[in-house]
Formats: sequence, C-alpha cells, structure tokens
Amino acid sequence: MEPEYTIVPHNRTPEIAPGDTIEIDLYLSGGGIPDENRLYLSYNKGLLDHQNTGEIRTYVKKGTDRATGEIHPVSGEEFEQSDQIAIPGTHLGFVETLFYEDVHANSTLDDVPPLVAERDHDGHSPAEIRMYTGDYSISIILNYSFEDVIKQDRQDITVHVTSWVERHRRKLEVIGLFGIIATIGILATSI
Repeated sequence: MEPEYTIVPHNRTPEIAPGDTIEIDLYLSGGGIPDENRLYLSYNKGLLDHQNTGEIRTYVKKGTDRATGEIHPVSGEEFEQSDQIAIPGTHLGFVETLFYEDVHANSTLDDVPPLVAERDHDGHSPAEIRMYTGDYSISIILNYSFEDVIKQDRQDITVHVTSWVERHRRKLEVIGLFGIIATIGILATSI
C-alpha cells in the first residue's frame, strides 16, 4: 500500500508571554509504511533564543521480540529521545514503527486499530516540540517516500507573543477608568 500521511499538530501554547516556551504536540494520520521519512521544522532564525533553542522529543522506538524476532513499536517515557533544535531549521527521521498499527490500543473500529503515530504514549504525543522563542509562524513539513514516489505534507503553526500592553490590559483599563472618573469629578466640582 502506498503511504499517505497528514501532519496533525496541536499547539498547546497559541499565545505566550516573551521568554515563554512554545509547546507543540505532533501526530501523524494516514496509512502505509514509507521507505524513508524526514520531519522538517522551518522558522525564522531570529525566532529562537540562540543560547537555548529548544528540543524535539520522541517517545516511540523500534523493539524486537527476542523469541520471534518480530519488530514492533515500544513507547512511553522510558523510550524518550531528545534532539536539540538547530538554527535556522531542524529535521529528524521517525522510526519505522511509528507508522505501524497499534494493535494494543483501544479502538472503536474493530478492524482498524489506530496507528502508533495517532495516539498518546504515557501521556505524551509521539513527538513534542519545545521552542524558546518569540512571535512567529513555524512550518512543520513531513517528506516521505515509497518506491519512486516522494510525498510531502506541510502544516503551519502561529504563536502570538503578548506585548506588555496586552499582558497589562486590565490594569490599564482600571487606571484609565479611575482617570476618567477623577477628571469628571474635578470638572463637576469646578462648575
């Protein structure tokens, strides 16, 4: 079967304060096993804190049954792997077992179990992106191939960094309201 995949990003931090961390959970939805794959993150190089750029964590690895030699996915916090995000862009390849059906997962469809790439593992998405950054758009691009066909899916995430005025809007509104009341009071007493 020729593979076909879509990136399903969940932006856990659509609005942050300066210096906060962008957190994105990554899932893949589709079917088939690609021969090769590579996930790219594309962003403006001014986006990241150059001293502490962030990381991509994955929670799925390839396991081998010692008795049968059969390859299967193993997942969870004990299989966490972390890669530093590079400037101006970064990439990583997913393990083949991320594209396997997860026969141990509870499924509402009897004949179609979810893929390992479509569900959480010990409370973590298959891949998590953490970036220490500012107000920008981040492109997530998945390239994969099967025989002589190369395919690609791209999703963009936008994160808004709140300004000082936005973070203190309520205080400014209260101060402004008191200023208006005081001005009206002064004008009323002088008439």
